[in-house]
Amino acid sequence: MSESNRVGRIYMVAATKLPEIDKVSPIYPNARLQKIVGGTIARLITLSKVAKEKRPDVIVGFHLLLNGLLVVMLGKKYDCHSVYLCGGGPLEVLGGGYLTENKLFKQLGRHDAVVEKALINAVSHFGSVVVRGTDAKHFFEERGVKGDDIYIMSGGIDGASYYPGDEEKRADLIFVGRISNIKRVDILLQIVAKLKPEHLAIKVLIVGDGPDGEEMEQMAASLGISENIDFVGWQTEVGDWYRQARVFILTSDSEGLSQSMIQAMMTGLPAVVSDVGDLSELVENDRNGFLIQNQDIEAYAAAISGLLDDPDKLATFGTAQRSYCQGRSVKLERLPKWNWLLLIWIKTSGLIQAVILNVLC
Repeated sequence: MSESNRVGRIYMVAATKLPEIDKVSPIYPNARLQKIVGGTIARLITLSKVAKEKRPDVIVGFHLLLNGLLVVMLGKKYDCHSVYLCGGGPLEVLGGGYLTENKLFKQLGRHDAVVEKALINAVSHFGSVVVRGTDAKHFFEERGVKGDDIYIMSGGIDGASYYPGDEEKRADLIFVGRISNIKRVDILLQIVAKLKPEHLAIKVLIVGDGPDGEEMEQMAASLGISENIDFVGWQTEVGDWYRQARVFILTSDSEGLSQSMIQAMMTGLPAVVSDVGDLSELVENDRNGFLIQNQDIEAYAAAISGLLDDPDKLATFGTAQRSYCQGRSVKLERLPKWNWLLLIWIKTSGLIQAVILNVLC
């Protein structure tokens, strides 16, 4: 969005430090406030203050719980266009959001149709909803959200950072993402344990952090695969890590159109991923990767073995990946689409001087 010539300034509210981006002004909650009420609540309070001060043309919330719910209220209060960026797919509202990481909604413990209906109703009050792929769009349309207000933005990736390289391969598999329940890193570890008897030296890079990190390290030890797993934590230059691996793996319960998967594909890695959300829009079985149904550990292991044991197939899949990703660079696809969306949302020829992004960090 910052690349758009329609945007004058973006105010990005976040609880953790953000990289320097042209036209983006990061705004951080007061440290004392964060200590008192926690990062999430502090960020929401700060967003409310900034919205009051800046009176933005557009106000955007990443994820519905709780960011989006506040954004839709602020949009109505300050008469600005509210946008819900649904990065997590239908799981953000399904069953009332009890399967998300949100501590409040997780307390539901089970599917709650009443809460789900209330969340869908909240989504319908946004000026626009941006989703990653057709699966999420259809989900909301089927539940009464006006289709004309739902836009698919698959997520452009900067080709300058994600490209094939000649680096030495130090890992067979790579996972990039948040180490949380929804990503099911526990299944990934079970897959590695299944592969190890025939691939004793198998190496896996787990790039990212999250609430389940320590538990997953303990699980790796209990499975006897600690020496096979490198938990490298959160990284800024992720492209360098992709180029050190042979195969990308994703075992999530739910996804939209995974940004990490697109990054891996642009780097030339075959993708072995769960058949959920919109991942099938880019992965074609036995051509550039494999879609695994029901998170079948045996099927994952078989697909990965087939690639690791056949260098020619691995190379062929990698070539196919790059052709699949043509046109997904930021400058080739995403920029014109943001210009178009901003023109639809804001009926003015002038610069949009204040766009606020409430980031889940």
